[in-house]
Amino acid sequence: MIPVGGNPHYAGADPIRIGVFAAIHGDEPAGPLALLELIEASALDDRATWFVCPLLNPSGFARGVRENAAGADLFFSLHNNGSSDPDQSGTEVWYNTGRTFSDRNLALARLVQANLLRRIRALGYPAVDRGI
Repeated sequence: MIPVGGNPHYAGADPIRIGVFAAIHGDEPAGPLALLELIEASALDDRATWFVCPLLNPSGFARGVRENAAGADLFFSLHNNGSSDPDQSGTEVWYNTGRTFSDRNLALARLVQANLLRRIRALGYPAVDRGI
């Protein structure tokens, strides 16, 4: 992960941190290319610290295929919305239910969800569990 930009003197109530990840599927090159363009154009808002991981699946990307070198589809999606609107805020995890090992995917999703909610609450923030 590459920290990009950010203003250490930003006077906002809470520092803004944004994570951007691309190329979890090696056959989808648009994400890393778009991130490169944004960085080169200095288009990332300086009020935030950006954590950029432009290539999550380098072995799949190099071969132009969805799966990594071990043949695994790396789909996993974590969403955390800090909106003040209670109908929109919260944390949820999505995973691929259509795999033969989806029971292990579900176990991982539950583990990630529980730990993330625990850590958010430990920092003194309300954490809404939107489920898996």
